[in-house]
Parts: sequence; structure tokens; C-alpha cells
Amino acid sequence: MSKKNTSYQVIKQKLFSKIADHIYQDFISSKQDHEIIPSENQLASHYQVSRTTIRRALAELVESEKIYSVHGSGRYIRSNKRRQHSLNFVYSFHELAKKEKSIPFTKVLDFRIQAANTFHAKKLNIELDALVYFTKRIRYLNNFVHSIEIGYMPVSLFPELSIEILSHSKYEYITQQKNRKIKSHDLELIPAHPTPEIADILNIPLNTPLIITTTTSYFDTGEIFEYTEAFKNPVDHQFLIHIEK
Repeated sequence: MSKKNTSYQVIKQKLFSKIADHIYQDFISSKQDHEIIPSENQLASHYQVSRTTIRRALAELVESEKIYSVHGSGRYIRSNKRRQHSLNFVYSFHELAKKEKSIPFTKVLDFRIQAANTFHAKKLNIELDALVYFTKRIRYLNNFVHSIEIGYMPVSLFPELSIEILSHSKYEYITQQKNRKIKSHDLELIPAHPTPEIADILNIPLNTPLIITTTTSYFDTGEIFEYTEAFKNPVDHQFLIHIEK
């Protein structure tokens, strides 16, 4: 590459970076996490540059983790403090909301009673064909989809469980209304790609990798009272493992 071409590339790169800085200051720095930013056409018109220049500037912002793209939807402001999880302690959803001063909301998508198959019986340590609750919930923090949770619980332990209870804190119901003591949880982290339904709810492309956390929960008596699978929104979660030598 000639010296002239090299100089031209440097100038263009500086332009992309300058536009990226302007976009950050004008549309990102003072806004809320996960807000959508203007489209490429709107930004090109605002700064009086080509869409190609805007596209390159946005790519820099994606690379520096200031924004993220959702296919067919647009570009959104990425949280500057991604949620980090310790594998040695489990917060309930409402404990997490309180810790982060966020507003929690739960939408129950499915709630029904069914006979336990081999999978349920093994996970809950119950008899085959025993009655279990099947639940599916979307958990929101500040109107952002935090996770999707699929759960199984023995009906015999919670005969009065309802959508109303599941729309609030399930653990508060267990510990305060049922007066049961939760002792521990076994967690497993599974890398996966979302199903079309999960991708649609999380508003992410189908090929986006995510983490499924499976949790088996125990009473102080050693009895298993719940098995859940939680699909964590990859935009907002990060798992760190620290190992001492």
C-alpha cells in the first residue's frame, strides 16, 4: 500500500472514531441502559455523513461494548455494568432486584399441573406419575427481560400454589408463608443457543450463544422442592469463576 493510501486510511479511521465519539456523547452517555439509539439513516442525516461512515462508527461502538445490535430491531445501549454472578452464592430474583435497586416484575406465561415423567421424577426425587407444577415465567428488571425461567415443583409440597404467588416472590412464599427453610442449591451452567421462542422473548438472534442455569433447590431436611432452568439474557449477564491455585 502506498504512503498516500495509508494516509487516506488513517484519515478515514479518524473520521469513524470521531463520529463514534459524537454518537456516544449525543445519544448514549446520558441515556438509560437498553434504550434504542437512532437508526443509521437518522444518524447519517444528523451528522451529514454517509451511511457507510455511520456503519463503521457504530461498529466501533459495538466493539467497545457501548452498544449492541439486535437483528431486525436496531442498536441498543449496553449496560456499562454487566451483571456478574458468583457461583458460591445464589440471590433470589427479588433479592437481586433489591441489591441493584431495580424494579422487579414477573409475567407468568404458563402454569399447569402434570404427571411426572422420568425426567421430572429423577430431578425432583419423586415417584413416576406424581403430580408436579410446570411453570414458565419471564423475569423483568426495570422493564428489561432479565431471564426466562422454566420450573418444576411437587404439588404435594405446595398444594395452594397459584399464578398470583408466582407473579411475586416464590421464595418469600416458601420461607414466610410455608415457614420452610431453604438450605442449598445445586447449579449447573450449560452453554446453548436459544430456541425460536426464547430468542423472540429475549429479543436476540437465533445464533446468539447464551447460558442456561439449571438449579436444584433443597430444604434443610434435604428434600428437593424445585428444579428450574433459567435462560439468562446474554446482553446482561456475565459469569466469572475465580480459582485459587
